[in-house]
Amino acid sequence: MNPIITELLCIGVALAFIERIAIFIYIAYLSDLPRLKIGILFRWGSFWIGGHWSSYNRRLCVNLIPCVTVWIALPGGNVPNNTHEIR
Repeated sequence: MNPIITELLCIGVALAFIERIAIFIYIAYLSDLPRLKIGILFRWGSFWIGGHWSSYNRRLCVNLIPCVTVWIALPGGNVPNNTHEIR
């Protein structure tokens, strides 16, 4: 067999093994951790461009287009009302 093909097969097997270990670690330890929430909000009252951080809501809101807000809430943070949650 060609040595390059053999080496590629060994690398592929090693990567598959590492992937299995990563999946096991995620399922065993990380799947129960609180995660970020991300969403988008369309509101006429948000006719501005910029961003702001709310320490009370633990949320970052960014308007790159007027009336369209992309928000990211940290674990334990509050999401905006009437929003479309992406994640």
